[in-house]
Amino acid sequence: MTADKKPVNALFRPLSPGKAADTAVRIIYPLLMGLAAGMLMLAALDAPIPACIGAAAVVFGLLFRFNTYKMLFFAPPAAMLIPAAVCGHLIFKFPVYLLREYYVLSRAACGVLVFGAALAFIGALLSKLDPSAADPSLFVPTLLCTAPLLFTVTVYLPTDLFLKNRTDFPFALQDMIFIPLVYFAVITLSASLGACLLGGRFNTVCRAVMLGLTLCVFVQYMFLNGSLPVMLGKQADWSTFTSQKIISLAVWIVLFGGGVFAALKFRAVPEIRLGTVLLPTLIGAFEVVMLAVSIISAGSTAFEYQMTRLTGKDQFTVSKNRNLVIFVLDEADARIFDDVRDEDPSRFDFMKDFICYDNYSTRYDSTNFSIPQMLTGTDLIPEQNIWEWYDKVFASEQHKRFFEILRSADYKSDIYGDFLIGDQYDRIADIADNMQTVTREDITVDHYGINDLMSRFSRYLYMPYLAKPSFEPAADAAKETVRTGHSSVFNNVEFLNSCTLSPAEGDENYFIFQHLGGLHYPINTENQHTEALLCLDMMDRYLSEMKRLGVYDDAMVIITGDHGIHLDYGATPAFYIKEPGHTADKMTVNTAPVYITDLFSTCLINAGLYNESEHRSLFGDSIYDHKEGEERERLWFGRDSFKIQGDKERSNTDMRNNRMYGYYFTGDRTELDRKTRNDPPDIVLEFDTFY
Repeated sequence: MTADKKPVNALFRPLSPGKAADTAVRIIYPLLMGLAAGMLMLAALDAPIPACIGAAAVVFGLLFRFNTYKMLFFAPPAAMLIPAAVCGHLIFKFPVYLLREYYVLSRAACGVLVFGAALAFIGALLSKLDPSAADPSLFVPTLLCTAPLLFTVTVYLPTDLFLKNRTDFPFALQDMIFIPLVYFAVITLSASLGACLLGGRFNTVCRAVMLGLTLCVFVQYMFLNGSLPVMLGKQADWSTFTSQKIISLAVWIVLFGGGVFAALKFRAVPEIRLGTVLLPTLIGAFEVVMLAVSIISAGSTAFEYQMTRLTGKDQFTVSKNRNLVIFVLDEADARIFDDVRDEDPSRFDFMKDFICYDNYSTRYDSTNFSIPQMLTGTDLIPEQNIWEWYDKVFASEQHKRFFEILRSADYKSDIYGDFLIGDQYDRIADIADNMQTVTREDITVDHYGINDLMSRFSRYLYMPYLAKPSFEPAADAAKETVRTGHSSVFNNVEFLNSCTLSPAEGDENYFIFQHLGGLHYPINTENQHTEALLCLDMMDRYLSEMKRLGVYDDAMVIITGDHGIHLDYGATPAFYIKEPGHTADKMTVNTAPVYITDLFSTCLINAGLYNESEHRSLFGDSIYDHKEGEERERLWFGRDSFKIQGDKERSNTDMRNNRMYGYYFTGDRTELDRKTRNDPPDIVLEFDTFY
């Protein structure tokens, strides 16, 4: 009788709990895994409670029945560090990929599932390990066989894509290359060491599999992606790619099966053994050379940023001559300002020259849509893709012509704020005079987000067509990885404290568009009331400074909002206007039904630049074209992440949104309030991204 083989290292010594601990773990491990499975179904799939309970019971029953817990006791202490590190990353990142609801719950569920499964898997693997089978001489061949595939998917494909499409990415090469290189080095070394540790037969299988995968990936991205849809564009209709799916899958089966079969069947043939190392090595060398050439060809542009941003330059400068000033106070709900005026009318004494249009409405309950509409004057309604709507409205004839008219009248246009999704302010670079190209100090880079994005691009390129739909990037994916922020003053208190105006050095006129914090960030009505008072102090200070410089009388000043309070019923912003040369003893109120699309014509009229025959058909109505008591059909969109089932079931558990609900109304905001409370929407817009 031979003696039992003893582990050669304490790291491989099994853990042996006592009987009580054994019984406890036998119950606790399946129970935790079952609860985690149920929670994940609830959080990720929004499954019904009975289904979640059923899934939890099934997982518990299976794990308990087959004594899966026993595998845990073969996991050595050192090996537990591996799943712990992997779980730490996944617990942090997984909700970002998939989950938007039950945030804390989903993190806990993911953590338990991933850690428990990884620990059991590694324990089962190590229970079969014979440390004496380790062969250090296999390390270099295994490394040469493993490295090319991992280099392709982690470094080469993402970097090559980045360099060939440089202007489509807001970040620079140095922002994206470090994490892939670290991942490549760590995974390659770990995989090579592990394959050597598990001995000759397992090593042979690993090298055969790596050869097959390397061939499949190389052929896929080099020769089979000719008809691949453009990334970051409109979502592809994958139902039209049937032939590509069949061909791609067949090629993968032949290459992978043939490569693995040859490497295993003829492993004793020296030329075959050499080929399993040499072929991947040649592919890897080819990619290294090609990548080096691409980086050298790109030169310094690979390390430069392609984004522009709105700067705070001249934010507190006004023209010595004519000024058109528009203040957009975020979430400046008309009801809040009406309440302030009812409680203390004296707070509006500084606005005695203004007219309050009390029946004003924007179209969208969203900054990201309202301000682009203000700056473009278009009536176009967005469809599925937000970025396509941006492209169309900022290329519209109204947008271009309005600012051409201002420029021809010697107006300098300065635009301030934070209002475009993804900080894509290059869209208004042709009209905003306060634009500049960003530097590294101007931006916040999400390095993990960039790595996630580029890894997804990589999978999109090397996967067979059958799997590509699962990895198709979202249209706004690249834009969300870098934030430029706003270098101009946005905060109310900071604006008030900084508000000392200076006259411009030149004689040009000024068009000034200021998007400020307004009432957006307080989370309850009381705080919004207080913030409204602060906004009035800001406006009072600014107008007083204009009077001090002698430019107030000839100026047009509009004070309004981009939307009302974000609620599930109609909320419209305030609208006040001071016309050039207009004076009064007190502010007047006008109930004419005015609309956001009236802005361009109104500005041109007050600038003395309006030509009825030319501009009426292009820019539409002004606020002066509508009278009190008049009925006018307008369209208002509320936003939410509602789910519609049956007549109307609303569910909003997230601050991000992907739907808009449109209501036509002809009266005032009381009618809009009633319709949004009681009636189904007239229009439902659903986008392919969240905003």
